[in-house]
Amino acid sequence: MAVPGETSAQGEWVTVGIDNGGTSNNGTVLDSRGNFLVDTLVELPSLVREGPDKAIGALVDSVDKVLALTGVSRGAVRAVGLDTPGPASAVGVLASTGATNFGHPAWGGFDIRGALEERLSIPVIYNNDANAAALYAHYVRYGDAAARHSSVSAIVGTGLGGGVVVGGQVVSGAAGMAGELGHFPIRMDGVLEEGQPVPSCNCGLSGDAESLASLTGIRRNLLPYWLTRFPGHDLAILPLHAATNTVLCYAEKGD
Repeated sequence: MAVPGETSAQGEWVTVGIDNGGTSNNGTVLDSRGNFLVDTLVELPSLVREGPDKAIGALVDSVDKVLALTGVSRGAVRAVGLDTPGPASAVGVLASTGATNFGHPAWGGFDIRGALEERLSIPVIYNNDANAAALYAHYVRYGDAAARHSSVSAIVGTGLGGGVVVGGQVVSGAAGMAGELGHFPIRMDGVLEEGQPVPSCNCGLSGDAESLASLTGIRRNLLPYWLTRFPGHDLAILPLHAATNTVLCYAEKGD
């Protein structure tokens, strides 16, 4: 971790990275040589379910907290990198039809990147969280040769995100959603039982990948159906949220 005041005293610039999620924000700081000045999680509540005004305030608080931890002033920040869950455009405008983590009605079509930039008066660069994760994984996998390779990543969590990296660069697409693998409709032949309802997604679609292969899909679509078929299963005595996390634990153990 940097000595407080060291970066600003040397007249160097830094960038701040903020990962926005459904429950918390995580922040970090990189110096002008690309070195991380934080070696731990720096978390604050994201407040996204309380709407844009409180959530943007929480993002500003996250920036200030991580800067205070490293002893760097806002004046030394050249840019802030922001990632959020999607679907969102390449410039950080959230989908008008809704998103898994942005359930408050005021989020529809909201420019989260622009709002944070206006509040901070610092340039904000945006990527959705799956693209950011895909880019990170790509560079970890290929290192110095990253620009000579391409990759596709599926990011499974609360939702199902994805990222396409070509020649070391994220492919955003015309609308910024080229890597939104979770919101592609998929064939349900052989996946659903006869009479099983077609799974629905928070994005407004039915039968997309996220409606099945995500924690939200398990909690919203799969467990309510299957626990009516197997009421004596161990998962049936758990609250739905706990049962969903238990399914994840089963999967991680190879069940």
